[in-house]
Amino acid sequence: MKIYFSKLKKYSLKNGNPKNILYFLLRNREIVYIGITCKLEIRISMHRANSSHVVRKKFDEVYYCDFIHEEEIELLEMYLINIFNPEYNKLKKWKQITMKEKSNLINKYFPQ
Repeated sequence: MKIYFSKLKKYSLKNGNPKNILYFLLRNREIVYIGITCKLEIRISMHRANSSHVVRKKFDEVYYCDFIHEEEIELLEMYLINIFNPEYNKLKKWKQITMKEKSNLINKYFPQ
């Protein structure tokens, strides 16, 4: 599976603070972390700093999707983590859904 980042939004401070978003941290165009948040700016600053509950991550780009339905965002995050196995993510157990449901979810948000 390939993510076409040209179809996603590249994060900058000008984007404001969208809610219910799935985001990707990249280093040298490779996905190193996938996460979900409702406060992207705060979450990115946490990834850049050392804190007691977030390990500092090395990344040079951030892309995000803010068009995901709330009830699907965690499923999509888990699926993408298990597909790409990013360096900073721990694998999440995939909930039991059919291959057709997985395929529909990916095609809905990341059409080829």
